[in-house]
Amino acid sequence: MSVGALWGEKMEKNFSRFILLLLLIVLFGSSTFAMQYLPLMEREKTENNSEFCESENTVAAAEITDYEMLQTERKILRQFKTTKKEKSPVSMAMRAEQKHEIGDKQTVQKNAAKPEQEQPKTITRPKKQTEEKNKADSAEKTKAAAAAEQAKPEKKDTPSSPYSLGASREFTFLSQAVVKNKGEEVATNISIHIPLVTTSSPYFSLRGETFSIQPKEIQTVNGTRVGIFSLPDLQPGEEVTLDINTKVRCFKISFFANYQPEGGKQITSYLGSGNGIESTNGQIINLAKQLTEGLACDWEKAQAITKWVATNIKYNANAAQRNNGALNALTSRSGVCEDFAKLSAALARAAKIPARVVYGYADSGSKWPASGSFSLRTYRHAWVEFYLSGRGWVPADPTLSNAAKLYFGTLPHNRYLIQNYNNQALKGKYSGGQLAITWSDTLK
Repeated sequence: MSVGALWGEKMEKNFSRFILLLLLIVLFGSSTFAMQYLPLMEREKTENNSEFCESENTVAAAEITDYEMLQTERKILRQFKTTKKEKSPVSMAMRAEQKHEIGDKQTVQKNAAKPEQEQPKTITRPKKQTEEKNKADSAEKTKAAAAAEQAKPEKKDTPSSPYSLGASREFTFLSQAVVKNKGEEVATNISIHIPLVTTSSPYFSLRGETFSIQPKEIQTVNGTRVGIFSLPDLQPGEEVTLDINTKVRCFKISFFANYQPEGGKQITSYLGSGNGIESTNGQIINLAKQLTEGLACDWEKAQAITKWVATNIKYNANAAQRNNGALNALTSRSGVCEDFAKLSAALARAAKIPARVVYGYADSGSKWPASGSFSLRTYRHAWVEFYLSGRGWVPADPTLSNAAKLYFGTLPHNRYLIQNYNNQALKGKYSGGQLAITWSDTLK
């Protein structure tokens, strides 16, 4: 056979094989196998093109190439069979991606066919930007919380209650009223108004009371409990005794200066001027402003007022202006316990701090016996209480205080007996005769 015939036959075979490979590549174009063996075909095509200028040696080379292509073809067929049994993950992924793309295109075309509708606008931040914003917000919240905590008053080692109560003593307080008809006619329609023990102070409590004649009623007059008693008719020279036994308990009290009050009840009473408490007087207003200027809280203001009165007013039982009120005590710089208390109350009210004078009895030293009954006639006393929001009624005794020892927020001992807060007087009314009433207080 001539070289030309051989060449034609080879070309025919090569062309058939080339067509077969081309079909396989088109059919499985997305598979990795076609992509893997395309270079082999390119190489064979190059070799075939070079054969046009070869001699018999080229025919031999073509036979070798024919053998290599046959091996390649068999290898492709074997791998194709394997591929049908086990689909390549890569091919499946590529096909899925193609389907997804086709689906997206179809969706776009379908949506494009629909009339335009206004869609809600959504602003989507990148994940990294969102994380950074969340971190910034968290940092700001932490910073704000720390600042708020720092702004709070220091609570370390501060007491939870405004005061502490110490040792207590219990007493039976006997008030006795003797009503006598000194006239020559019968006394009728006798009504006696007697002030009863009244307390809202934390260091003094009312435990119970009994009456030899039951009161017709008990009223509250200007903050003081008042018993109204109806007595039988009294013949000339006749008398009747009315006993009121009151069981009380007195405590030693100490308010804490470092207590941190939070809120608390506000009161509007005990702020205006009263009998002997001239809180609207110009001299008292100016002094109150001078004493409290620059002070941060009512505790410090009330303390400053107590200290000034204790160290600037001199106690004098024989003072010409004694028991004549705050203004007289201020101008004379002397007085007795009621003057000390009224001046303190007037200065506090001028500084917008509620204050009241407390009337009762107090042991001057350690003179009260541990047991037995004794008269309280020489132990009459008056002191002051300031109402401080968040703390309540805070006692002070400017009369017994001095530069070395200030009794503010505390009292010297547990023997302060309260009767009332406005020195309520005993009153009575009757018809006919002439009544005389004597009054005494005793501890038993």
